[in-house]
Amino acid sequence: TTQSKEGKEGWQSAIFKVGDDCRQDVLALQFIAAVKMIMEASGLNAYLFPYRVIATAPGCGVIEVIPNSQSRDQLGREKINSLFGYFTFKFGGERTVRFGQARDALVRSMAAYSVVCYLLAIRDRHNGNIMVEEQGHLIHIDFGFILDIAPGGVKFETAPFKFTSEMLQVLGGRESAAFQWFQELCVQSFLHHVIQFLLEQN
Repeated sequence: TTQSKEGKEGWQSAIFKVGDDCRQDVLALQFIAAVKMIMEASGLNAYLFPYRVIATAPGCGVIEVIPNSQSRDQLGREKINSLFGYFTFKFGGERTVRFGQARDALVRSMAAYSVVCYLLAIRDRHNGNIMVEEQGHLIHIDFGFILDIAPGGVKFETAPFKFTSEMLQVLGGRESAAFQWFQELCVQSFLHHVIQFLLEQN
């Protein structure tokens, strides 16, 4: 069981993983937690979810399951053909208040994780490693391939972060206010992180 900030106890699911070095996940999530603190201190309305991982030994560990979420891959297996289709099914039409709130959550999380993926050179961003949370946030998991660490001969995507046509569709296209906000939030998040780093060096 775990205890929430309100003092209420509840069950928390976890995965016991064997065969992967969870220490890289621990490192990546410590970095994500630090970026989250910088964003919050800077007043940026971005969203990150640094879930908990404990490396119990080389090659195994315990990983917190992100509550109330499904991977994009799981949604596909449930015959949901697009992220936009999922959003309209769960939150209502594109003009509804709930859809707008979910799209805002999507922008806030996409921008934050785009910056994190760029800074840590996170690769292997397939649909099984992207979680869709019940409020509309996209949360990245599984950080086994960071900072150009990868098995010999294995090639991953070269894009600095994952931004797909279906994500753009939910935002409303390249001319939409949501897409403009996404770009601005990415730039602000990156600059605030760089400024914080420079301040710590002085």
